[in-house]
Amino acid sequence: MEVDDALFQEIKDKVAIPLNILANLVKTPSDVFLAKINKETHSIEFIKIMRVGAVVSAKLISLIQKLGLEEVYVPSPRLGNLVQVTQEAAQAVIQNQAVPVVTKAKLLHDSAKLLATVAIKEKKIGESVQGASAYVDTVADFVHKVPEAMGDLAQMLTLDYSLYTHSVNVCLFALCFAEFIRLSPKEAKALSMGALFHDVGKTRIAPDILKKPGPLNADEWQVMRQHCSIGFDILEKHSGFSQQSLLTVLHHHENMDGSGYPAGLKENDLPITSRISKILDCYDAITSTRCYKTGLTGYEAIQQMYETMLPQLSQDLLTQFVHFLGFLGRKAGRKGTPRSASLVLGNQTNGASAPRDQK
Repeated sequence: MEVDDALFQEIKDKVAIPLNILANLVKTPSDVFLAKINKETHSIEFIKIMRVGAVVSAKLISLIQKLGLEEVYVPSPRLGNLVQVTQEAAQAVIQNQAVPVVTKAKLLHDSAKLLATVAIKEKKIGESVQGASAYVDTVADFVHKVPEAMGDLAQMLTLDYSLYTHSVNVCLFALCFAEFIRLSPKEAKALSMGALFHDVGKTRIAPDILKKPGPLNADEWQVMRQHCSIGFDILEKHSGFSQQSLLTVLHHHENMDGSGYPAGLKENDLPITSRISKILDCYDAITSTRCYKTGLTGYEAIQQMYETMLPQLSQDLLTQFVHFLGFLGRKAGRKGTPRSASLVLGNQTNGASAPRDQK
């Protein structure tokens, strides 16, 4: 039976979390449920498989995996506590020398998914910001000590776009790129926090505009462009967000030639974190498949950025980003990833255009 995604969107009291998150806990801080589709009523029923405080059984995790399930459900009010426990568990796993690097990378990727779920899907910004600060510190330290982990993280990036997966991708790109170009710890954290929450303002934009398959009209564009300022307003209420992180969110759609929004600032007026976030946001948007376009390969994306978007981007940082992609390509072997920065590209357009929300 085909399952309509709307069934899951109608669930208000429970939230899906990656099974891997649960697997790395000693005890569950929440009741845990599996979702079951009732074919007769075409509805979702929940089966409780663990009570709060229960020891997480490797056997149970294995049984769930054998069912082909990658997610379990927890009550929405318990998300804050789950984020805290997850961060503690992640730190313990990262410090365990016996755990393979790829396993650690998978856990960190799933932890980012949990934070994005809390912020983007559940709109619990405060709870996510608190967990995100510790998370960013953990990942930054990890990739600094184990640079090869960046390749494992790159392989886990999702190419099917959603507001939630895009936020995870840009955050992980930011953490790794910051290490690659040796940003100061303060700037690296500001960039990474801003990257994870850069599109949080879109949670206040009507779904019919966000998911519109065709071109946006002038009025819809005016609404869409408000998401940067809305995100700034949402996040400035939370003490865990630095001023530079806030500016990263506010200015991630500014163009280096002054043609962007919301303030029309030029390159010299923008902090480096905003200039970087512009590049990361563009690259992930171009390589992701959306309702109105198919994602390009990494090489094609860079070519398009050079040929049609160059005045909008910091050219020095773009060159470093291409070197970074070459590094990831060598570590992860991701198809279509440029293997060096020696791209000789002209400035003529080939008819391609930037992603809709990058214009």
